[in-house]
Amino acid sequence: QTSIAPNVIAFVIQGVYESGMSEYDDVYLFVGIPSVQQLINFNEAVTRFEVMVSDVEMSPEISKHIMDVLGYPFNARTLFQLYRNLFTWIELQKEPIPLILGLIIAVAAVNIIGTLLMLVLEKRKQVGILRSLGASARDIKRIFLMNGTIIAIVGILLGNVFAFSVCWLQLEYQFFSLPSTIYFMKTVPIYFKIENFAIVSLISFVMCIIAAYIPARLASKLDPIKAIRLG
Repeated sequence: QTSIAPNVIAFVIQGVYESGMSEYDDVYLFVGIPSVQQLINFNEAVTRFEVMVSDVEMSPEISKHIMDVLGYPFNARTLFQLYRNLFTWIELQKEPIPLILGLIIAVAAVNIIGTLLMLVLEKRKQVGILRSLGASARDIKRIFLMNGTIIAIVGILLGNVFAFSVCWLQLEYQFFSLPSTIYFMKTVPIYFKIENFAIVSLISFVMCIIAAYIPARLASKLDPIKAIRLG
């Protein structure tokens, strides 16, 4: 009876990598191709080639083209197919983002409405005096819309400064950590894109102006005599 002894090769560890995803850090190691070929008796053969593309969105088309050229028994798979679970998880995390942003903007709009309504109630007498002095309903509406615009601009500027600071700090120091065994990564990823800041700022500004219009219209409809008497 003969036994097949496995090939044994001593390797020297040159370094330790950490991608932040324990699912891969605990499993994969990088070794020179000749050493692996010697270890598994593959001579000069390889089991897989990796093709780097400049545009990841073109991966499916390139994969299909490779399959058309090589045919069976070869198989070409994209990065999205190889790590389907990871990319599915990422897409799942992205889905609630518009809803969350929408809720945040809606809450901000309600706060602006509440703030301006309180301002209308507090300044009711002054509004009545302005109307009695000849100010038109349009003038009153413009005043409160201007207040809403100022609130929106200041809030957007402060929010952008705060968001930019948090993003930059996270990119530099990565102080928001995640359990890699659950989330496939060690820290909260940040994709800094100036277009996102611009889009969110624009939507927020429009929503704030719309929210400011409601109390501004109510203020313009106040009866001057009642406003002065009740103010």
